[in-house]
Amino acid sequence: MAELLNRKNLRGLIPPMVTPIQMDGGLDVSAIGRLVEHMIGGGVSGIFILGTCGEGNALSYRKRYQFVEFVCEAARGRVPVLVSVSDTSYEEALDLAEHAYASGASAIVSTGPYFLPVPMGHLEIYFERLAEESRLPLVLYNMPGCTKFCLDPATVARLAQNSKIIGIKDSSGDLKYVEQLVQAVKPHHFPVLIGPEEVLVQAMRLGAVGGVNGGGVLFPAVYAARIAAFAAGNMELVERTDRFVQRFSKQIFPTSTGRMAVIESLKQGLATMGLCQPWVLSPLQPLDGEHRHRIERKIAEFEIEAAEICSVCSPGVLARESGSE
Repeated sequence: MAELLNRKNLRGLIPPMVTPIQMDGGLDVSAIGRLVEHMIGGGVSGIFILGTCGEGNALSYRKRYQFVEFVCEAARGRVPVLVSVSDTSYEEALDLAEHAYASGASAIVSTGPYFLPVPMGHLEIYFERLAEESRLPLVLYNMPGCTKFCLDPATVARLAQNSKIIGIKDSSGDLKYVEQLVQAVKPHHFPVLIGPEEVLVQAMRLGAVGGVNGGGVLFPAVYAARIAAFAAGNMELVERTDRFVQRFSKQIFPTSTGRMAVIESLKQGLATMGLCQPWVLSPLQPLDGEHRHRIERKIAEFEIEAAEICSVCSPGVLARESGSE
């Protein structure tokens, strides 16, 4: 059984793993193993599965359960596995939480029930109940773009008093909200992690302690180094890695119409790197030829730059910068 997550070790880079699938929609088990090894080899602090980038809401329940088993088996307890149990049904969320525990996961993550508008007080009761009835610690997930509600900082601060609720991932992209959230939970030593990688450095300046960043699935060593360098006070390396991240986001994700095709682009990039196939689940569709070819060109360039960055950002270098070696 894997070690459970706590507030002290919920930090660093925890990439939102994509779900590798075959052309027919079946899980690609060999690719799951390759991708887990790729991320662990890049120095991640954990792996987040079945979230937005993982197309969790598009998978059948049977495949969600299988995917949890495959990832936990591949990780073998080397890093924590965090499982999204977000669902419109509380019963399904709790059942998946139980399966995650039995499979060896280290925490569950929940947006709360989406689709219907729910009063904030009702959500607070929901999270308290899920935390108490699950055998795994709970990480809150603020995702207003998908849930149509934003977790109020005062509500999060009250939930932070529950020892089984150990942190929050915020994907609002709103730095004013992040600042309010960090200040609200500060008395409880409650870690805040950030989803949108483009604003992570600004958010860390406000008090965030880690990122759940999509690009970290492809280039975990660079994305992990950005966070570690910030913690070590190595601002030169922070700036260099952040320039990489900003260019990656601008050059890989947007379609010709300006839509951010994050999931499709991540999978195409991983396919170019030989880590998984590019297939996505309905209602998403494969990228058009221009976007696909652009990613194939750019990934090769980013791989060269990532290797150059990683040659100067070993753990020893970061430790010396922080004076902790």
